[in-house]
Amino acid sequence: MNGEKLISDYYPLKKDISEWFIRNELPKYFTTSHDENLILEVIIDNLNAGIHQNAIDAEYLVIQAWQNKLSAFQAMVLLIKRAFEGHVNLTRDLKPSELFEQGTYLLDLTKDTSLSLVYDFFDQIPLYFEGLRLEWAHLLSKYDLDKSICFDSSLYFVLTNQLFKFPVSTLGEYNILNFMNFTESQKKFYRHQYEFSTVIMQFLGDYYLINTVNAIYYERFRGVAITIRSKEEVLSQLDIKLIMANDPAIQSEKELERKYFEFLVATRIKNNQPLDFIMSFKINSDAGEEIAQQFTLSRLKQLYRAISKNCSETHTSMDREDTLPELKNLFIDANRIYNEIKSDECDYFIHYNMLIHLFNQTICLS
Repeated sequence: MNGEKLISDYYPLKKDISEWFIRNELPKYFTTSHDENLILEVIIDNLNAGIHQNAIDAEYLVIQAWQNKLSAFQAMVLLIKRAFEGHVNLTRDLKPSELFEQGTYLLDLTKDTSLSLVYDFFDQIPLYFEGLRLEWAHLLSKYDLDKSICFDSSLYFVLTNQLFKFPVSTLGEYNILNFMNFTESQKKFYRHQYEFSTVIMQFLGDYYLINTVNAIYYERFRGVAITIRSKEEVLSQLDIKLIMANDPAIQSEKELERKYFEFLVATRIKNNQPLDFIMSFKINSDAGEEIAQQFTLSRLKQLYRAISKNCSETHTSMDREDTLPELKNLFIDANRIYNEIKSDECDYFIHYNMLIHLFNQTICLS
């Protein structure tokens, strides 16, 4: 699908593997500080040609994760990343490098269509369950884990929170043992979270298409709209001035100008709102009530603070040239989303997913 591209919100498996290699193997090749860049370039080229092809094998991936001291949860996320990238390549003919460049939302403005690759993956996830379960069994064996850990719930948790889009190095705080000995009600809870997030992913694909089209037309017709609005204001002001001129209390032209000026200033202050287009979206879902307590304002605050931390450069660049305008725009978007009024549980869930999207984008820009 060709069309408008958003800032990337996906960190590919290949880059995760590159991080391990650079951290553990690269120091062995250094002799002086001067050859670091040259050697790094050669190593990464060899990595692209060799290790990544081996990483297609799930067993190899789990072994590498274990050898590099990644947690079992991180290893599971790698397996889900592998499944997601395989799905996208198979169904959309997109390589992981292309995902990293353009993100998981594809917009085609020529056809007014949008596609959320995450929603597309969620919609087809039952096709991958059997393969993921086999890989999960190997992971349990390699990490010597109890079989009472609930595979389905841990999978739904990763998918719902879109953790497979993050660098696995950022997920060290999660513990797979938290999914042990789940009751049926707990399993049902995580499954409903996943089902609701699937609806949100489909919605957000349409939202970003509408938002992008809106921004394009706003810029295209902004000058015309300002001109028309200015002419309307002039005509309106002349009407007001004509009405004032018929007031018997006003005895002179100088007094008329003074009264009119006072009225004009008061009106401008009261109505000093920027020209903008305001859109409202709503989704109805019965699942919202059941999962509402898990997406509270405190979770939104944590995510917003993480975005703010990643955008710290925007807070300290007031006196110098803005080197990352995209980062500044992401921070502005995060502020807007965080401060928007949320009327119900569905609104909280939508805003939570939108902040996840922005958070991924700040990571990919960093």
